[in-house]
Amino acid sequence: MQALDSFTRRAVGVVMAFQNYGAWSLVGQQLTSAAVSVVLLWAVSPWRPGFHFSRADFRSLFTFGFNVVGSDFLGFLSRNMDNLLIGVFLGPVALGFYAVAYRLLDTSQQLLLAAARRLVFPAVSRLQHDMERVRRAYVRMSRASGALTLPGYVGLALVASEAIVVLFGPKWAPSATTAAILFLIGPALTIQSFSGAIWNAVGHPEISLRFRLITTVVNVTGFVVAVLVFGDIVAVAAAFTIRGYALMPLNVYWMSVYGGVPVRDQFWPLRGVFLATGVMAVAVIAVKVAMGDHPSHFILLAAEVVVGVITYIGVLSLVDRPLLEDEVRVAALAVPGGERVARRMHISVANRRRPRPSRLPIEMPPGDEPKQV
Repeated sequence: MQALDSFTRRAVGVVMAFQNYGAWSLVGQQLTSAAVSVVLLWAVSPWRPGFHFSRADFRSLFTFGFNVVGSDFLGFLSRNMDNLLIGVFLGPVALGFYAVAYRLLDTSQQLLLAAARRLVFPAVSRLQHDMERVRRAYVRMSRASGALTLPGYVGLALVASEAIVVLFGPKWAPSATTAAILFLIGPALTIQSFSGAIWNAVGHPEISLRFRLITTVVNVTGFVVAVLVFGDIVAVAAAFTIRGYALMPLNVYWMSVYGGVPVRDQFWPLRGVFLATGVMAVAVIAVKVAMGDHPSHFILLAAEVVVGVITYIGVLSLVDRPLLEDEVRVAALAVPGGERVARRMHISVANRRRPRPSRLPIEMPPGDEPKQV
């Protein structure tokens, strides 16, 4: 459904752009996306809108929807207030450098967390009446996601200076420090990545709204101080990262109270991931020190990535091999040729191919043989 929606709206936007509709091409994209989504939803769902009205259902849905929409609005405000303040007080040049740094963080979030977050709510909402199953589901999802997000964020923080130059060019090098500081929020995001979805799934969207309100107030306050007092985009990035760690205890506490996930289960299952990430960070820093004078940013970046990945996988295989095996199994089923790599690592993977029907003759019970005509 998402693929068809994405293809259709992009096609409409391109056609309208070639027909000289200008900015209205973007409007056409959004309207097409909404229309196609409705048609596809109705095609797979038996529900249809009608004229029946229930005050009880309206009250329940309105309360839930108000909290979710309010949380999303505050999230939008919190994510964009830094850009507004930098553009107004520090100018377009500073905003450009900050935007490049934040783009890396936003892209990494889309790659590492967005898909998993979309799956958490429908999966956990089916278990909301069994909090023990919710707890177990959270631990499994947290381990599977954290094994990718934590080393990803820490690694990007360490290689930000090389990645910025390789991806965007030397003129954007001043964005490197800002990007590195933004990525340092990674460990806090790893712990808090599913909290909002869990609260909504177990019937506490008001907690999501409450936490998002606190986050927005702290974020905006930090951005204002960073812009007006320090006057630097690095200070804005620092305010963003510090807020993540400052509010993490509250997030963890509310997850234990309203989400049914004890504090221990939010940290202890990730101990192997944290240890492997720490060793990986030391290895990457060693490469950076040893090759710091290398003239090619691309070669330096490639060396850091290769050493970091090998070190992380090696250490994780020693301290938490079951988690590594689960990650490899999922990757093997999703990536062509992944099963071959898994077998070389001595990890069994379920065969995706359907078993061939047996060609042996079927023995029929006596008396059921076909009659000769």
